[in-house]
Amino acid sequence: MRRGVRWPATILMLGGLVSCGQGQATTSTNSLAPPVGVYTLSASGCAYEGRNAAAAGRGSVTLSNRSATEAHFDLWRLDTGRSYAEFLAHIREGQRRFQAREPELAHPTFASLSTSVSVAAGASQALALPSEAGTYGMACIPWNSGPTGIFAAGPLTVLG
Repeated sequence: MRRGVRWPATILMLGGLVSCGQGQATTSTNSLAPPVGVYTLSASGCAYEGRNAAAAGRGSVTLSNRSATEAHFDLWRLDTGRSYAEFLAHIREGQRRFQAREPELAHPTFASLSTSVSVAAGASQALALPSEAGTYGMACIPWNSGPTGIFAAGPLTVLG
């Protein structure tokens, strides 16, 4: 099993780290593309199981929502030279600030939101691998009229 970050589901994620107001992703999925891994969201967290690296645009990942609510799966592409550890640290700092009622953090300045996909409670969905090479981290966000927590999983390296 890959690395994951777990926080109690009752903790609300600050709005700046999630894709508030964004609709379902426009990234197409390819049902014929073999899955290279699975991101699974449950009440206890989000985890990635699968290959560490895969070819750009060749294959897919499965987004599995085992939670009792809708969930957003936000795939972030890290800027060249930046690490997955920085992505995790950014999310943790956002949680700390939220809990301390300090000003919110915005989206990470060292990563780009590649796609955001909504998955119904108890459902799974395929997501085609990005066509752009890089290191990616996933933010899995249980959603019930707003974020009810945030979990991170990854990394997945997409090779050009």
